[in-house]
Amino acid sequence: MLAAGQDFVIRDGYKSTGPNANTSTTLGLEVAPCRLVAATCGVSGGAVANTGLIQATTGDITLTGETVLQAGVVLSSTSMTDVRRGTIHLLTNTSDTASSVTFAPGSLTAIQPQDDGTTATDAARASLIAQSAANNNLRTGTSLLNNQAVSPDQQYQSRIEIVSGGSVEFQNGSLNLSTGGQIAVNAIGRVLADAGATLSAAGSIDTVLPATANVLSIAGLQGHDLRDAPANRDTGALTKNQTVNVAIGQLVSIPNPNDPGNPYLYTSGGLLEVSGRVAGLGHSIGEWTSAGGTIALNASEVVARQDAVFNISGGFVTYAAGSTPNTWLVASDGRLYNVNTAPANVAYTGVYGGFTVSQPRWGITETFGSPLIAPASTYRRMER
Repeated sequence: MLAAGQDFVIRDGYKSTGPNANTSTTLGLEVAPCRLVAATCGVSGGAVANTGLIQATTGDITLTGETVLQAGVVLSSTSMTDVRRGTIHLLTNTSDTASSVTFAPGSLTAIQPQDDGTTATDAARASLIAQSAANNNLRTGTSLLNNQAVSPDQQYQSRIEIVSGGSVEFQNGSLNLSTGGQIAVNAIGRVLADAGATLSAAGSIDTVLPATANVLSIAGLQGHDLRDAPANRDTGALTKNQTVNVAIGQLVSIPNPNDPGNPYLYTSGGLLEVSGRVAGLGHSIGEWTSAGGTIALNASEVVARQDAVFNISGGFVTYAAGSTPNTWLVASDGRLYNVNTAPANVAYTGVYGGFTVSQPRWGITETFGSPLIAPASTYRRMER
């Protein structure tokens, strides 16, 4: 934290026990420099300049004063460990029209995904989205410090937040990068993006997963998986402790009227509904950030010169080439069906494991699979 001024107001930020625990966008302490006049914060002078390196892994970096110059490198990161995001705040007093935030040529202000091997579920992401919506409603009525402004926030995304009572200037060659995250600018005066300045919330493009990451492996089906196939649900033939492999990319999404944000996910034949199981799969930070983010500019005047770049493009996830397992079901008439396309109105006797050859004389029983009858795996090329 770099703060310049004569007096300061300091209070707890996000996830604290303070009154703004749910409305702050700062993990740690919020600070506003001010001159105390009649118990209120007035305009306070002070210059903050960074010409070196400031780094806070999965943490917050705050620069605040009357004038803020970012001429060096400011780095934070976001990881899936406790879904801990990085934030960067560059702030001035919103009532000080002479204040400014400037990003000098060659400066780098960035929050990157940090893949530390941990994962989080889609259910966790959905919970954070719902929590963010509730907190955004609270934020409109909260008590702000003099260098804060109300703007929507998504708590699962990294965030570069810039607030100025005067101007914000992104000079030629400056780079603001929040990969798959947010860049939120609020200025009372003008926001200028000079030629050659780049603001990017583009999605990540360097996430590589194995081919098997697109397979949902279920060690024993349950009745709720077969909810719309009562003949199979009630017989119990498919709910034995056998592994069933479902191709996630082939699932069919059906709207859920009771929860529009979480559609049902069926195998194409309607046999299995596995949305709950898919929601419980762990995802890396690169998967979350590949979708891309947002850039929001809120000012009395926004000027973008030719060759200024605003990048909100989506990224991608690469699935490496490899083999994925198949599961075949045996119907009551002896036919075999791939679980991904098996119809719901057919009764099944179990999971096909191959054909069995028994030699009673020697007490040997052997099971063989045939790629011509039911291939045990499918080789997939690299996919994006």
